[in-house]
Amino acid sequence: MRLNLRVIIFAGCILVCIGALAQATQVKIEPGYVEVVGENVTVDIKIYPDGAEVMGAQYDLYFNNTLLRAIHQTKGTFLSQDGVSTNMYTNKIDNSLGKIEYGEARTGVENGVISPGILTKIKFEVRCQGTDELRLSDVKLSYPNATYIPDVIIGDATVAIAPSDPTPSTPFMVGGYVYDEDGSECNNPTITITNLNTSREWIAETDASSNYYQITLPSCVSIAAGEILQFGAISLDGSQSSVTEHSVTQDEVEAGGFEYNITLEPLCPGDLDGDGEITPADAVIALQMAVCGEYDSVADVNHDDAITSLDALMILQAADENIAFA
Repeated sequence: MRLNLRVIIFAGCILVCIGALAQATQVKIEPGYVEVVGENVTVDIKIYPDGAEVMGAQYDLYFNNTLLRAIHQTKGTFLSQDGVSTNMYTNKIDNSLGKIEYGEARTGVENGVISPGILTKIKFEVRCQGTDELRLSDVKLSYPNATYIPDVIIGDATVAIAPSDPTPSTPFMVGGYVYDEDGSECNNPTITITNLNTSREWIAETDASSNYYQITLPSCVSIAAGEILQFGAISLDGSQSSVTEHSVTQDEVEAGGFEYNITLEPLCPGDLDGDGEITPADAVIALQMAVCGEYDSVADVNHDDAITSLDALMILQAADENIAFA
């Protein structure tokens, strides 16, 4: 009799646990598995409150930027399903990092939503054959009282990309050494390689103990003779940079790659994006730094040890007049 009682208690615990899991709030990428044959793929970020009153939501999503390129992220109707206005406070795509950020909250009301719905839709461009995991991170859902909903279950997704061309090409490798202006080794730089003909972008592998960089492009990425690769490089401390271009030759295509060494130069005052010239885009960056209270000596063009709207204005004027700062 005592044994049967234990069995009943144990079975009851299992049912309680199953019920708790079934009622847990979930944030899922849907579909969870998708096979792609084509140029684009779209996934949804869907929320299942399961009784929780959701007032706001945020997440980061990571993807393989050699296989996919995020085109856009659009707001769904989950938080506004009852006609309430919302504030989208974060909507960022960084294809160089393979990262997407999103944040949204309801406004003007004191209640959240409890019905499932689509928070966002994300459209990707297919770049290459392979299998990629779309991975959610830093997922936070909030109650109307601004506290976080605990124990949210996350559902990631897998994208299987079929080859558009059944005949694979040979992998293409690019590598080289990076030097400071004085010829000394520049260890662990950041190297971004962009195909200016296709707009595809890759981040090279580097090491903290070496000034060598290298990248091996997937076999499905075709590099043709005459295409121009742009090399953007910046030192670890951000004080030096370089933007150069290289036209790929037929010999390099046949050899499966080439070596390309880079020498950095000190950043020009006001040139915040490191493209070698002062433009209105640099002024925008300086203004953003001023608003956020950030500091960068390159942006401090009036040398007052602070970044203010005056620096942004001076950079904009320099861009208009095509002048350089001393």
